[in-house]
Amino acid sequence: MVVQLFQSVSQLQHRTRDDRCCYLDVVVGLAYRDETVELYWLKQSFLKVLPCQTVGRRTCILGKPVRRQTKVDLNAVNELKKLSENLSSQCSVVVGGTITANDFYEEQGRLDGAICSFSQEEKLAYLKSAYDHGIRNLEMEGTAITSHCNSTGHRAILVCVAVVNRLENDQVTISADDFKLFEQLPGKLVGEYLKRNSGLIAR
Repeated sequence: MVVQLFQSVSQLQHRTRDDRCCYLDVVVGLAYRDETVELYWLKQSFLKVLPCQTVGRRTCILGKPVRRQTKVDLNAVNELKKLSENLSSQCSVVVGGTITANDFYEEQGRLDGAICSFSQEEKLAYLKSAYDHGIRNLEMEGTAITSHCNSTGHRAILVCVAVVNRLENDQVTISADDFKLFEQLPGKLVGEYLKRNSGLIAR
């Protein structure tokens, strides 16, 4: 994915003067029904509870550790939230924080991976603590996308639809037809935003 980011942004820099990038995804959420669209940022207040979490993307360049910013365009996030309130939509829209994990299983508190070092009770305590500190999403791409956009002078927006409430379940239980419907919702919202703000780069 990072290779694609480098290639895509390099091409876009030669073709457009706009500096905004929007990432669309289907994810899992905390305490929201299946068809909820999430507009989210990387939450700093969660660090007070779990010191192992960091704000920014850690990478290694020429053998040296590097930390890069992972800011999103909160003005655009607020515009999208306001826009959603004026649309007859098939979903609700929430704004919240996200945690970017390095893997799909343990770091996101899943119990069904090949390795699991915690109990159901510990998992729920972690997820509830995250929710209480404004976290509404767990994913694996947010810091890579936002740090790349920040480093290349682009403003980032992260827009996702939640198909699982992790406080209740780890598995996608909706039908294939509903999944296809839900995964279109972020694009519909951003599409309306595009009509009002020409030049947004959507991925």
